[in-house]
Amino acid sequence: MHIKLYLIFVFYLMFLYNKQDYFLGGKLMAKNAKVLAISSLAALSLSITACSQYVATPDGENILSFGDGITLTADELLENYTSSQAGVEAYYNAIYDVVARYIMTKDPTISTNGSYQELVDDATVSVEDLKREAETNASTNGTNYDTELETLLDSEGVEDLDELQIKYENENFREYLVDEFYNLFMDNLKVGGNIEINNTTIEVNSYLNDVLPYHVKHILVNVDASANDYARATISSSQATKLSSLVNDLVYLGNDTFGTLAVSYSDDTGSASTYGDLGIMSKNTSFVSEFKLGIYTYDSLFNTSISDSEKNKLELTTAEELENTKDFLSTEGQGISFVPYGVVQSLGQVSDEETDDYGELVNGGNQAYYPRNIIFNKYFNAHQISFITPQVVTAGESAGEATEVVSNITGLERQEDGTYKINGVQTQFRDVEFGQGIGTKAILTDEQGNPIIVTRAGTGSTSSDSGESTGYQGVHFIVVQRSALDPTGNNNTKLEEYYSTQMPDNDGLIDGKVVYVNAFKDDRSTYQSRINALEDEIRAADESIDTKIFQYWFARSGAEIVDSSVKALIDVYCDDEPDRITKQNEYYETWLDYYDLLNTQLNQREQRLIPLVCYTNFGDASNLDDDGELFGKGGICYYVQA
Repeated sequence: MHIKLYLIFVFYLMFLYNKQDYFLGGKLMAKNAKVLAISSLAALSLSITACSQYVATPDGENILSFGDGITLTADELLENYTSSQAGVEAYYNAIYDVVARYIMTKDPTISTNGSYQELVDDATVSVEDLKREAETNASTNGTNYDTELETLLDSEGVEDLDELQIKYENENFREYLVDEFYNLFMDNLKVGGNIEINNTTIEVNSYLNDVLPYHVKHILVNVDASANDYARATISSSQATKLSSLVNDLVYLGNDTFGTLAVSYSDDTGSASTYGDLGIMSKNTSFVSEFKLGIYTYDSLFNTSISDSEKNKLELTTAEELENTKDFLSTEGQGISFVPYGVVQSLGQVSDEETDDYGELVNGGNQAYYPRNIIFNKYFNAHQISFITPQVVTAGESAGEATEVVSNITGLERQEDGTYKINGVQTQFRDVEFGQGIGTKAILTDEQGNPIIVTRAGTGSTSSDSGESTGYQGVHFIVVQRSALDPTGNNNTKLEEYYSTQMPDNDGLIDGKVVYVNAFKDDRSTYQSRINALEDEIRAADESIDTKIFQYWFARSGAEIVDSSVKALIDVYCDDEPDRITKQNEYYETWLDYYDLLNTQLNQREQRLIPLVCYTNFGDASNLDDDGELFGKGGICYYVQA
């Protein structure tokens, strides 16, 4: 029998099975929806050849009649039954189940590979497991087997064990066909394009181009500072020491790497165990905006090695509301800032200073005036992206105003390869060309020459009333191991090769290269887990992939929906345009929120940020009480108490 007759019969049974729901206003109970699909499929699967006796009821003719004289046409039933999303979904699932069973039993490739009987047997085992569960529950609850079985069947949305068997089989068939689709088309999903099957074209998204995977690693240093205090937050002495020590070790790597320092320093214990590797970040990843959009900002605005056409994929300013965002983000002090290494060194030197050289409290012991907190707030309590430079700052005051002069650190020597030594010792500073008029800057990089991006971020608070952590607040040191916008990367590997799902060879390499799968770890169990994670990423890239899988198997089966109304409803159900637009709008909203965050930070810091001169003169504070320009009343370092 042609499969379109299966579908006609499914619809007919759906009408009959849900006549009560129809008279209740078209509301479809979840349980009945499952049962009708199972029942129709059971009838079809048990008597395939007999199905030819069922034919479609012509439009306009009565399909149901009742004793009180009510009659309903097929058109009326269809119109009312599908007035809710539940109704359309029921049609979709019933068709999917019919097609899945047809493919498992009739497709020349699949029906002969033994998988059908294996999946049926698995369903039988699951039914037996549920029966045993009913026996156990009866013993535990002091009831009887029939009562507990009925409860379990009800939870599954079926009436009896036969229906349960069919339900489990259907679930197994669909799961098998989903996996088979990915086995066939994983490469298509990675690069995008069309899948052609039986005169049907199915367009799939490109994982690499649409969600933009970035391979990232980081080191996190937790801090006590409140996320909402942009100018006068406080950190502990040990946290200040840790920040300073980490930067020192990043500058003078020696035999270390960014990854080995992540193991030693990072407060993100999960990624620390994999050398700071966070895996893949994409548009679909729920990372904090300072981290995720900070990376996007760098790649789109400042990474001159990437073409403008590639950068446009990040869509920073497509929405009308974002017309000013690009200019804001590309302005120093707003979307980007630079941290002088000399000040970071000083942070470690003054980390435990809490009184001046005479043992006196400064400004009544207000912690915001501790030298470590002045430095932290100025340079590390910043939610935009920052880069560390081989410079120092000389802080002073003139006519009651703070002054700060930035200059190169003593002993800085540029090498021919664009790297730098300090007093003859090789460092990780190197020349990097920035866009947006900034030009070439010497900044801190990892051992491979990747810029180290610094940003302040967090989720929730560091502790709760119970003493348990409810999030984190910290400073991220981030490296983009591979940009989604760089066609070849620093190891001259194409993106589709870098994100290979192939198992590495015995030498631990894939075609002689280190890529995502074999980065940082070198054991086969890690390779497999990373392959699995990458495949999951690729699968999740296309949010409408479930309906596209349905469309593929539907087309492969040769099925046809003969009722134009039902076909139109299914087409609308499978249309991903509304979801795509919603997702795009959500993406733009994250940019607006990030823009608002940086604006709020800028406005609050402008008036409340304590000048560096207050830390350089902190030790002599009590000796300057009468100065009036620094710590004396009205001075720029004087704290006006409420």
